[in-house]
Parts: sequence; C-alpha cells; structure tokens
Amino acid sequence: MTGQDFLLTSSDLSEFVTGFLHFKGEYKSPYQIPMYENSLCIGVPLGKPFDLYLGGNDLNDESIYIESFDKPYVINALEGVHHIWVSGNISLVIPVFTAKGTEILLQNFVIHPNQNIYPLSRNGLPIFNLLVRKQLRGIQSDQEGLEIVDKELARFFKKYMSKEPHSNNENERILGEEKEVL
Repeated sequence: MTGQDFLLTSSDLSEFVTGFLHFKGEYKSPYQIPMYENSLCIGVPLGKPFDLYLGGNDLNDESIYIESFDKPYVINALEGVHHIWVSGNISLVIPVFTAKGTEILLQNFVIHPNQNIYPLSRNGLPIFNLLVRKQLRGIQSDQEGLEIVDKELARFFKKYMSKEPHSNNENERILGEEKEVL
C-alpha cells in the first residue's frame, strides 16, 4: 500500500520551500505518482534505491528508466514529461519550492533542455554531496531522512542568502544587533 503526505518544512526553510510531498509504499509493478506540469523539481530518494520511470501519460510512453534511483535528481517537466512511475519499496521526497526558492534554484541551475531528468550533482551546486547521499541511504526512518533533506536545503539557501547583498537598512539593522549602540 502506498501513502502520500504533504509535510511542512522547518521555519528555517519556509521562505524557500512550502513543504515536502512524500510518497511511500511498496509496488511490485510500476505505480504512477502525480507530477506538476511545467515545473522543475528535485526528487530525493530516502533509504534504499528503487526504480523510476519518467515519461508520458501512459507507461508505454515511458522514455526514461532509472533502474536504481539512489541520489537526488532534477526532474525537468518544463516540456514533455507528464508522469513519474515508481516500483519497488519507495520513499520519495519532492520539495515544493516557493516562488523565491524556485527563483534562486533557476539562477543557480544549469538547465539541460534536452534532458528531462539528470543527477542534481551535474549542476555543480554544493547541495546533497556524497556524504549527505550516504546518510540518506542509511536512514533508519523516513522522519530521519526528511530531517536530513530539510537541513540540507536550509543550509543551501542560508549559504545563498549570505552571498546576497543587503540593503543599507538591513546592514544597519544587522550591525545594530551585533554591536551595542552608544
């Protein structure tokens, strides 16, 4: 049996991610999960690898098959991809980004227009590195995996925000908080 949940993020991440779609279950044959059309998303597997198919309205239209979905992938549904199909013992997290989170990702991603799915690591971003992927594969519970995903995304967006220039008022406020005003 499969479950689908929408889970909220931590307060550190809420400015960038609305929540997480979490799909969990065991499927002997491919099962279709919903996909947002005209979107760019990241699929993050929790625990052991499973099979993922990406394609059209019918599994027969499937154009891409990943036998061992074992690391975060960018799923580019901006054109041609309508559905995700999964099989095996799955636990898949898809962050739902806010407009600000999507904008930051699009500014930092290298979109591969001819590829509907590719490893997130291909973007060269400091996110979901090898150590984090190893932690995600070795989790004891989905809750542990969701916490790792939340912390990793919060770390990425915090790093991005620290590089963004602040306005004078924001700088004064930040400096005022760090120093005592005489």
